[in-house]
Formats: sequence, C-alpha cells, structure tokens
Amino acid sequence: MIDRPSPRTAEHPMAFRWSEFRRGALAALISFNVLFLPVATIVGTISTGNPSGILVVFFYVALLHLVYVLAISAAATVIGGCAAYGLGVLLRGVSSVRRHVFAFAGLGLLVGGIVILIVGSWPKAENDIYGTLLDQITTPIVALPLLALCAFSVAYGWHWTASRALEADGVEPVSTPEGQLPD
Repeated sequence: MIDRPSPRTAEHPMAFRWSEFRRGALAALISFNVLFLPVATIVGTISTGNPSGILVVFFYVALLHLVYVLAISAAATVIGGCAAYGLGVLLRGVSSVRRHVFAFAGLGLLVGGIVILIVGSWPKAENDIYGTLLDQITTPIVALPLLALCAFSVAYGWHWTASRALEADGVEPVSTPEGQLPD
C-alpha cells in the first residue's frame, strides 16, 4: 500500500479519503445485516404475540433476509452512500465526534425511513409469506426498531472507520469512557 500523507489538516480535521469512506460504508452495511436477523426475529416474535414461535419467526426472517434484505440494504448503501459522502465533505471542518455521530445517525434514519416507505408501498402478493411480512414494515412496532438499527449502523460505520483513520494518523483514538459520547 502506498503511504500517502493524511488528508486531515488543522482546517479540515475530519477529512477522509475515498478508501476510508468505502470502509465506513461497508462497516455500516455489515453491521446492519448482522444485527437485522436478531432484531427482526425479536420484533416478529413480539408482533405475533407467541413467544414459543420464535424458531418459526427466525426461519421466516432468515429467508426474508436472504431473499430481500441483503439486496435492499446493498442498494440503500450505494444510494445512501452518495449522501453520506456529501455529508462527510460538509462536516470535514467539524472536529466534534459527537456531531458526526449524530449527523450520520440522522442520515441513517432518513435513508432507513425512505427504504421503509418504498418497501411498504410495494404491491403485496396475498399468498406470499414475504408479502405478509413486508406488509407490516410501516407499522410502528416494525418500523421503529428498523429505523433505530439503520441509525446505529450508519453512525457505527462512521465511528469505526474514523477511529481507525485518526489512530493511523497518530491522533488520540475516538473512544471515551463507557456511556459517554466524545466531543
């Protein structure tokens, strides 16, 4: 790998390379997909009102994940990634990690909300189990945990890659005592 000087300067302390941006987007995509299965299984089990049916819900959520969610989340990452890159450019002069985390969490909420509205407006097949599951995506019991997952994943992707990039520059790591957000 070519050792290039850091893009971060006193004027732009949070400027990131394209490769760092891609790494953050990939971290967001992976974290969303890793957490989707347990979150959706718990939400699905609660919404059915039958805790003993958790294995059946897990099976259907796993199939839903393989058939729809992986592709949808990849597309949302590519499309939302453009907005994330623009947001990163706008915030490159802001040194507050907290502001970046909240800004990227807000972007995750926005992109997640748009995806939920689009998926919720798809025509449903009455005899298709996925149509039944996707039909509930706009209900608060399903949408709110998914929105939280989107916000967390995008903020985590930014934080994960920013921590590594700043650490590689020899800047103090972007970590704080448990339960506190850095400034």
